Amino acid sequence: MQLRHLALPRFRNLRDIAMDFPTHLEPAPGREHEPRKPIRSHALIGQNGTGKSNLIEALIILFRDIDLDRDAAFDYTLEYGIRGQTVRIEAVTAQQKRPFVWVDGQAQSQGYLLKTANCYRPTSSPTTPAATTGSKRYSKSINAVSTGGKKSSPKKWCPPNC
Repeated sequence: MQLRHLALPRFRNLRDIAMDFPTHLEPAPGREHEPRKPIRSHALIGQNGTGKSNLIEALIILFRDIDLDRDAAFDYTLEYGIRGQTVRIEAVTAQQKRPFVWVDGQAQSQGYLLKTANCYRPTSSPTTPAATTGSKRYSKSINAVSTGGKKSSPKKWCPPNC
């Protein structure tokens, strides 16, 4: 998954934040003919108290709310690329409690993201025992919520283009 755009009108100490995350490096002068190199990660750098942790927490909360099929907790716009698809999620809580969702420009529902989790949402691949334990616990809680507490395996359905 690669973030492409995040806008937060108001979240804790953050006001009117709009960030674009480039996907490729710009070529150096005189090297425009060379292929552009992909950017694989981004870093948040800033002084204490400027909102770096709040930005990360906003991402955690919005993905948690989508995973748990909850109403949006605050307004935001998020766009990311995943497995060759573009997902845009926009929450405008004054208009509706559930976020608006588009996958490759086609309107979908938050439920569609849940149904097609293997395609359009990031999956974790924990590498440490502590992370594995936490991941299993989180997966169990997600499964319990989505199945009403009954034990079942997660849905594996995915659209053909995924």
